[in-house]
Amino acid sequence: QHNAKSALQQDTTNNTTNSDRPVDKPPANTETVFYQCLDKSACKGGVDSTCNEGHTGKLCGVCEDGYGFDKFKCLECPGSPFVSILFVMLFLVVVFIMFVLVVHFAFVDNKLFGRRDEKMRYSSVSMKLLLNHLQLISVAADFRLGWDATAQQAFSLAEITSLVNIDFRTFNCLFGLSFFAKFTLYAIMPVVFVIISVVAIVPAALRKKQRGVRTSLWDIIFTINVVATYVFYPALLRWVGYIFQCQNLYGTQWLERDMTLECGTSKHVLWKRLAWVMWALYVIALPLAALIFLAWKKRKGRLFTRATSARLGFIYRGFHDGLWWWEVILHVRKCYIITLVLMFLGKPLLQTYNLFWFIAVNLIINFLFQPYNTKHHNRLEDFSLAIVLFTLIIGLILHYTNSSAVDVVLIIILWLINILFCALLVASVVFLY
Repeated sequence: QHNAKSALQQDTTNNTTNSDRPVDKPPANTETVFYQCLDKSACKGGVDSTCNEGHTGKLCGVCEDGYGFDKFKCLECPGSPFVSILFVMLFLVVVFIMFVLVVHFAFVDNKLFGRRDEKMRYSSVSMKLLLNHLQLISVAADFRLGWDATAQQAFSLAEITSLVNIDFRTFNCLFGLSFFAKFTLYAIMPVVFVIISVVAIVPAALRKKQRGVRTSLWDIIFTINVVATYVFYPALLRWVGYIFQCQNLYGTQWLERDMTLECGTSKHVLWKRLAWVMWALYVIALPLAALIFLAWKKRKGRLFTRATSARLGFIYRGFHDGLWWWEVILHVRKCYIITLVLMFLGKPLLQTYNLFWFIAVNLIINFLFQPYNTKHHNRLEDFSLAIVLFTLIIGLILHYTNSSAVDVVLIIILWLINILFCALLVASVVFLY
């Protein structure tokens, strides 16, 4: 069965005849019901449908042995485990380098305090713009608009580096962690960073103190953890939201990220409660506490002092003094976009049009307020939002067109624009540094 309106294959779970990769059958004495597979490439579609190779289970949403889960697709694992180890190590190296660079530029900007050209030299602001852009672009991959394999790989690369996403093929092939195990990793990540930063920094600071070298221990620990929270924050929000994503199948709810887990069971309810606690802590309490603290510092006239800038400057540095709170706008933007991805999964047109107008409003607001200290960073933010709009337009064209030649041309244009813009952001970081 094919749904021409959404251009997505539909999967029927009635009277399956293929016993190798069957789709779960409905209860006895029920009428024929058509369900959409979690990914259009997972099932063949049509009456008496079966799953494609590598897929099995409910709505073809479970991977067979030898296949790794990757955005609702089941991709064949590399022939050798050493290849998986190599890819996972490469992922860890890339994430580590990205994190170290952001921390390094934050420290560099801390040292600029008091210089006459201080506000013109913030390289960490350009790094934040780069991360924000990659995070926005990677969201497009979650909208099932008919992206080809090349575009999906590019989006996945942006997502892995900017969102620190471990839910990709080679990682799943190598470790085979359950959904709740991966959720736990993200849940404890902020605590782990605090422990690692304290364990790593305190001994080094004590050794320097013994040699008579003055070090600001708390400034270093604060900066590392503020940067870590900023980098891992969107991924953490996503995984909290995944707990609430359930798919109805014959009156029973199943977790979309793992169709072997039934929603509403005592185990799932327990994890949902933990997710609510994390949501309240990371989405509301932590940002609100930071905002109140910075507002208190502003009221006392100590917001733009060396001490506050050295610890929390990464949050408000780069904005005009009167718009020091602008990071709240960016926080709301991230929360809204992630909520949009999670709530309307499987409805790509609704997601795309919603995000298009939301980004357009953000572009107008940024153009009117010009929140950054320099015209350079304001223009980069304008370009970033405009490129996201252009990416969504191309996605809509790909969704409606059936011309492979047009698809290739559009994807090449999309690649070139995003590569050139990312190169421009990197050049900005280097130039300001």
